[in-house]
Amino acid sequence: MSSGADLSIKLWKLESDGAKELQTYRGHRDWVTSAMFSKDGYYVVSASVDRTLKIWEITSKDLPFLPEHTGAVDILHLQTGALLKIAGVRIGVGAPPVLALATGYGATGASVIDVADYVHFTGSTATGRKVGVACAEQLKPFSLELGGKDPAIVLADADVERAANGIAWGGMFNSGQVCVSVERVYVEAPVYDEFVARLTENVSKLQQGSESGPGLTFDVGAMATGAQRDIVARHVEQATEAGARVLAGGKPVGRGTFFQPTVLADVTPEMTCIAEETFGPTLPVVKVADEDEAVRLANDSKYGLSATVWTGDTARGERVARRLECGAVNVNDALTNVFCPGLPMGGWKESGIGYRAGGAAGLIKFCRQQAITAPRIPTQKSELLWYSSSKRQAKLALAAMRAVAGHGLRRFGIGRG
Repeated sequence: MSSGADLSIKLWKLESDGAKELQTYRGHRDWVTSAMFSKDGYYVVSASVDRTLKIWEITSKDLPFLPEHTGAVDILHLQTGALLKIAGVRIGVGAPPVLALATGYGATGASVIDVADYVHFTGSTATGRKVGVACAEQLKPFSLELGGKDPAIVLADADVERAANGIAWGGMFNSGQVCVSVERVYVEAPVYDEFVARLTENVSKLQQGSESGPGLTFDVGAMATGAQRDIVARHVEQATEAGARVLAGGKPVGRGTFFQPTVLADVTPEMTCIAEETFGPTLPVVKVADEDEAVRLANDSKYGLSATVWTGDTARGERVARRLECGAVNVNDALTNVFCPGLPMGGWKESGIGYRAGGAAGLIKFCRQQAITAPRIPTQKSELLWYSSSKRQAKLALAAMRAVAGHGLRRFGIGRG
């Protein structure tokens, strides 16, 4: 991305009849991605691939569809190798002076924690632990969105074609570099062969490359970094050495950080591609005997971000979903919860603490809650339980409390029953 590219920035306000454009700014800026900040509503900054930045003021319960993310108030999502000149952007659109950017390594992050009132961290579980400890030492509230190893369960009564289509999408979207990507698949034995065949066909058809214009020529892009590509390659190599079969893809393409969309069959639970987070375009498939085994293996992970369940019986799918140890479950769909702004998004176990976004929980976490009481009826000079009241008045008050809240004979001040 060249630093002299044209950038068009628009300020919008959501109204009941649609979005109203309030202000437009054009200039030469480095590539800007996404952020969110607030003042008299919620403003969302989102940049698309054509270097068009849109800022939304959220004033109603209907949120705009944000393909980048709907992160919480102070999250910055930075593309690899990109520069964010946020100060110039903020001034250009007249945004409130509450958005700042700090770039750096561990020391920078520690400094941010020292001056922040609340910390939300998105990243690895190892770093998340350090952030949590640093916040705990200062008694600062925090939330963590960490790793994931999201399972998909395909039951024997599922629509196998839909399951194969949905899991291909859920596993390969953004080259598998999504926190809620499908990373492991458990399929009941009666439909295992059919599912694997359909999934392999779907993944083999995906076109991989880098767009040179605004079109949609390719389905899958590259890995964010060479290091991440190497992790994917290691997981695939170790799986094949342990007996897994590569049915599609399986290796880097030989240029840049691209890694072929990959399907692995005959995978076993102890393989690295099942036990560790891959964060890449791979779909390892495990054959299971029944629903119980699928649930047991799905829960046999240190992560618990989200999952999918595929079945011909929605009620059964919901029942299975309640047995899964994760923050969200999509029945007969993939990634859906991410695009439902009213739903909280958070992980269990080592996938995090608190909620990244979604619903009241995703925003209230940034607020200090305060309780304020005031009398609703005319007051007296003294209340029944105050020292200034007589002992007789206090006894009447306690008797009234027992009558309302007590159980059994204790309501009448008799015994302990």
